[in-house]
Amino acid sequence: MNQRVIIIFLILTLALLVTGILLLYSCEKRKQAEIREEEKAETIQTEELITADEEAATSEVSVKLYFRNPGPAAGTVGLLRPEARQITTSPDKRVFVIKILEALLGGPRSGNFASIPPGVAVRQVFLVDNLAVIDFSREIHTRHPGGVLEELATIYSIVNTIVDNVPGVERVRILVEGEERSTLAGHLHLSRNLYHSPRYLVGWRGPGRIIQEENLQ
Repeated sequence: MNQRVIIIFLILTLALLVTGILLLYSCEKRKQAEIREEEKAETIQTEELITADEEAATSEVSVKLYFRNPGPAAGTVGLLRPEARQITTSPDKRVFVIKILEALLGGPRSGNFASIPPGVAVRQVFLVDNLAVIDFSREIHTRHPGGVLEELATIYSIVNTIVDNVPGVERVRILVEGEERSTLAGHLHLSRNLYHSPRYLVGWRGPGRIIQEENLQ
């Protein structure tokens, strides 16, 4: 009798042990399945983000580039004329600014005149809050033809192009070879932040003040 009780006890104990092992195995299997599902979901999310970045980097947007107007200008009014261009976008705003500047440096395609001397390169771009600091190579100074109107056209083709097309940028600071210059070619003060100015654009109908004296020296 005692032997029979012991055998039954052992059988029950073994059954409980097997059941416990099966339960543990089932729980672990379910846990591993949940982990795999989470990893799969994270992978899909990462792939979607990468795809979105790649699409943003390869999509194009229409921008307005301002070049020297080849037609007659009434003083400073009508110096610049816009030209539509398709630019590849970038999730990095600084890269987008560089792309726009490179298109501007590349010159016009629709009968306008270039507003920036040949051979000029963008050395660096810095974005600080709503300010874009643009560092050009020395050619923007050494190859500039000079003259008040041509200097205004160069400076405001850059400023208006950037402010018009880059969200959040409201001011531009221009450097040459990493340093501030008092002027580009003897007229327009560069040692300050520059704002978008519609008075130099074709079709502007504002007050007829030709040249603002505070901008000149």
